[in-house]
Amino acid sequence: PIPDPLWSRGLGDVYKRQTFEYDPDYGSELYRINCSFCHGLQGMGDGTVAPHISSEDSFYAITPSDEVPGSGMGPYKAVPQLHNLSQRLQGKDKAMNRLEYMLKMEAGNVGLGPMPSFLWVFTDDQRDQVINYIVDEENGLAAYSE
Repeated sequence: PIPDPLWSRGLGDVYKRQTFEYDPDYGSELYRINCSFCHGLQGMGDGTVAPHISSEDSFYAITPSDEVPGSGMGPYKAVPQLHNLSQRLQGKDKAMNRLEYMLKMEAGNVGLGPMPSFLWVFTDDQRDQVINYIVDEENGLAAYSE
């Protein structure tokens, strides 16, 4: 079961975030539902749609769109691996900062490539759950890195 959001009603329509508490099971489920179809269940960049994104005749490769920078200019190189992001970026803090930056981008940002925007998909808590799951070396994707 997914826990209730960690939000409480404040003054008027203002919402205040309570203290964040990472839950690996919740982070895993959010990742599975929203990220694994491209990045793979273990974050290896081998999700079920990854071949379709990087193929020569993919929609991304052949269809120019203002909403998806780089589209129509050939296949996407490869879906990024996430299991070793902390290693590749030389530190967990750098990986977390990069993930937060990516997950807060508006649609159409050149940095996203074919990745959809998750700005309005995740609450702050859900975004933090996914980020922590990706870099978690014991119960998350980072446990799959060598």
